[in-house]
Formats: sequence, C-alpha cells, structure tokens
Amino acid sequence: MKISWVGKFNLLRSSIIGTLVGILPGAGGSIAGLVAYSEARRSSKNPENFGKGEPAGVQATESANNATVGGGFIPTLVLGIPGTPPDAVILGALMVQGVRTGPDLFTDEGSIVYTFIYGLFIATLLMLPVGLVIGRYAYKSIIHVPKALLVPTVAFMTVIGTYAIRNNPADVVIMILLGIFGWVLGRFGFSASPIVLGLILGNIAEQGFVQAWTIGAATENLFGMFFGRPISLVILGFTVLSLFYPLIRIAIENFKAKRQGGLS
Repeated sequence: MKISWVGKFNLLRSSIIGTLVGILPGAGGSIAGLVAYSEARRSSKNPENFGKGEPAGVQATESANNATVGGGFIPTLVLGIPGTPPDAVILGALMVQGVRTGPDLFTDEGSIVYTFIYGLFIATLLMLPVGLVIGRYAYKSIIHVPKALLVPTVAFMTVIGTYAIRNNPADVVIMILLGIFGWVLGRFGFSASPIVLGLILGNIAEQGFVQAWTIGAATENLFGMFFGRPISLVILGFTVLSLFYPLIRIAIENFKAKRQGGLS
C-alpha cells in the first residue's frame, strides 16, 4: 500500500511525539501511542473511522511506540533515570558492569555511548526487512482469526496482566468497572483515550508544575521558570496550538466554503 503525503506527515509527527514522550522518565510507549493516536484522529478528515481499523491510527501508534526507544536513552544515559521499561533493564546492566551514567559518561566512556547509538541504528535497519516480511505474511493470518476466539484470549491476557502488576485482585475489579465505564462513554460518543491519557499524565504534569513553581518561588524568578526558556515557549506554543486546532480548522473550512461559494 502506497503511503500518501498525509500518511508520511502522520508518521513523521508521530515519531517526533514518540521521541519527546520517550524523553520523559517513566512515560513509555503506551503514553506516546495514545498522544499520537489522539493527534492523528484530531487532524484526520475522517475521525469517525478511528477505532474501526483506520490505517492512520495504526501508523500513529506504532511509529510513536517505536520512537520512544531512542528518546528513552536520553534520560537513561544523561540522568540515570530510565525513560522506558527496557531502559531500566539496560540501566541495571550498566550498573552491574560498574558503569556510572550521567553527563560524565559521554566524556569518560564515549565508546559505550556510541555503541548504543550505532546499535540502535543497526537494529532499526535490520528491523525494516523483518517488519516487511512479518507484515506481509504473519499479520495476514492474524486478521483471519475468528473474533469468537480472539476476544476471549485478549480479555484473559488483559486480566492476567492487570493482576500481575501488583498481584492485587482489586485491580482486576477496577479494570472491569473502568472498561464498562469506557464502553458507556463510547456509546454516547465520548472517546476514552483522552481520559486515560489524562489519568496517566495528570500525576506527572502536577509533580512537574509543583516542582517548577517551588524552584521559581525560591529563586524569585517564577515568570522566567515557565516562560524564560525557548524549550518552554515551544512546548507552550504546541500546547496552545493543539488546544485550539479544532477551532482553527473549522474557521479555515468555513473560509474555504465561503470563498468557493463566492466564486461560484
């Protein structure tokens, strides 16, 4: 299937989202996938097709999930804080070998850093033919699995995964109740993905806001803490653009409709 320019832009945008989310310690690919999926659905001309096998949604989630691997190395190697669960395993392996992560790692043990960089690049090149082969043959057989067999299997694995996190049966009950709640929201036209994203990122955002406010108040530079750096301004700009994008899109479509009506 040939990917259009819209699809290529979707891949690029989702990869950037995955990289930026991977930089956040402890975020992981699930959050990156949700953010990329929400942005792809928000900018799509056919948002009602999402959740029904829309290729743009699959492209967004998978590209963002894969991009978190590279982004996760940044806090792992620079700060010693794993960005994703696999990075925690890598960090543990480095500590066992007596390698201390941090800014000095790039000057004192530069060969180790370049080993990770080249290894990630080579793995990406090797995964391309493997992904093409699996996508052509393996996934074709998966879509022919009957739903009567697939749905109970996925439900069983979901229950096992929920219980295995803390070995607490109450988590399974909460998962089932939230699943029913999400199904009810879907019946009334509400998307559950923004709610899940808010529950996951809300705690992280609140902690970051409190820390920034405390540091700004202590240094008597509260305004500069939030608006004094280019990175902060870029993030705030993207946040405002993402928030008002639906209104901007509607205004552009109305302008084009009026212009076409005037020309006709």
